[in-house]
Amino acid sequence: MPDMMRAADAVVAKLGYGTVAEVWAEGLPYAYVSRPGFPEMPPLEAFSKRELGALEMSPSDFSSGKWIGRIPELLSMPRTPRTNGGAESVAEVLAGL
Repeated sequence: MPDMMRAADAVVAKLGYGTVAEVWAEGLPYAYVSRPGFPEMPPLEAFSKRELGALEMSPSDFSSGKWIGRIPELLSMPRTPRTNGGAESVAEVLAGL
């Protein structure tokens, strides 16, 4: 997965822990489809919007292909690669506890 992320200009995917972590680590623009009914969705959505500036797509926009019109918006979003792989960020959080 990391190699595919490094080769991408942006990511369009369902919202999930693994995808969010990989997108965050590579600093890629991200558009996602949420999965209502899963208890982890609200915090993942909040993190994705706050930390990644992610674009949300409705399930109907995704399945109809309507999201394709947002590709220029997605590709214009800045890349923000992380240089520490998250280790320093995790250490800061743990030190604060």
